[in-house]
Amino acid sequence: MSAQFTKFLEERYTRPVVVVTASPAAERSSNKNGLDVVHLLRPFSVHDGTAYAHIGERSENYAVRHFGVRLVRPTCVREAGEDEIYRYLIRSLKTTAPMDLAYGEQLDRSVQELMTPPASAATQVSAGGPLPRPVRLTSSNALTGLLDRSHPAWHSRFMKDISFLTRCAPFDTLDHPIGIISVASTAEAGGIEGCLQVLQTQVRLAAEVRAGLHSMDSEMHKYFILLHDVTDPASPSNEVARDMLRAAQQRFSSNSVALVRINSVDNPRDHKCMDPSPFMEANQPCYDVPSAAAARQYEEEQQAAATALEPVESNASLTSLVSTSTTMIGSVPNSRYLRYHGVHGHFGKWDNQTPKVTGCCLSPQDIQELRTTMNYYLTQALLRHVERRLRAMDIVVEEKRTTTLGRVAAWLKGRTRPSPS
Repeated sequence: MSAQFTKFLEERYTRPVVVVTASPAAERSSNKNGLDVVHLLRPFSVHDGTAYAHIGERSENYAVRHFGVRLVRPTCVREAGEDEIYRYLIRSLKTTAPMDLAYGEQLDRSVQELMTPPASAATQVSAGGPLPRPVRLTSSNALTGLLDRSHPAWHSRFMKDISFLTRCAPFDTLDHPIGIISVASTAEAGGIEGCLQVLQTQVRLAAEVRAGLHSMDSEMHKYFILLHDVTDPASPSNEVARDMLRAAQQRFSSNSVALVRINSVDNPRDHKCMDPSPFMEANQPCYDVPSAAAARQYEEEQQAAATALEPVESNASLTSLVSTSTTMIGSVPNSRYLRYHGVHGHFGKWDNQTPKVTGCCLSPQDIQELRTTMNYYLTQALLRHVERRLRAMDIVVEEKRTTTLGRVAAWLKGRTRPSPS
């Protein structure tokens, strides 16, 4: 388990943090599948191939295998408070307690099978004699079962959760976000101009994310995604959606805006749904533990809403309206503390009482389009940004070399550079 945990930590710190912001209209389109926008993008946050980066002034390229990012909410960027960690651990223990009890029963059964004497020695043990040595296994699988049951799988998961709760600390500057993905819907009010205004508003969140973080880089990479809900009556036609894409590319950049079509399934109730396990595996609850600042802001909003409703406590509809308006996007409504929905295999029922499968409105073409868009973002947008930043840092390091060994190293490095043609 130690080697597995070490590998996990290496993957954690080689996958930088990227913040995902989404408009309410984009969230509504994603909610049809029982997912938030962050949940929708996380299964595709790791490139399944090899990318190449050119760092420094040398000509060789570096192969980057399985380059990926960790997608987080703006409210989960900063350091988590003690109360939030405590509440998360309590929920985690409640979830794993039945599993732990089942493993304990299996472990006791394995030990009992292991220590059962052979039939020839049963009379000796019943007569009070000592247990024969060495102990003979009653079956060839007893020892294997004992080892498997003595190290439950949730132990390593619990250790990973603990490591994810340590983030953006003063001693953990590598965990700071390097980019932001802004997601809007093609069904935004106001048409093309309204969509551009929504994206421009989300751009301002980058400054709020950077504010107050230790050793935070002043430059964050920005990427924009337009979600086009195919089956939504409020969504424009495909031609208008492409016009929105071209307008956004002119406003921001041609290689920093993407159009993604989702919810292509017309009748999800009668359609054969896709396997929801990729969404469940990619969205662990430890990813969505709110920061101390976000939790404090949420509690202040709840207290302010409760204070404003004290004179009209009997008005239930007004209470519901205010509580809904103060609930952050993606969070559990009417909750005393800020927490977010988890991803499960089902998220409700249809009219005929059949369960709604997570991702029921997504077709295989939608999944492939999401994967293609995120692969392009990882390899052609974000990795190029990291490449430029590392190249600039390499130049600064060369300029700052003042010692004799440093000057010799810079001179030797300069000799190995190819001559300009």
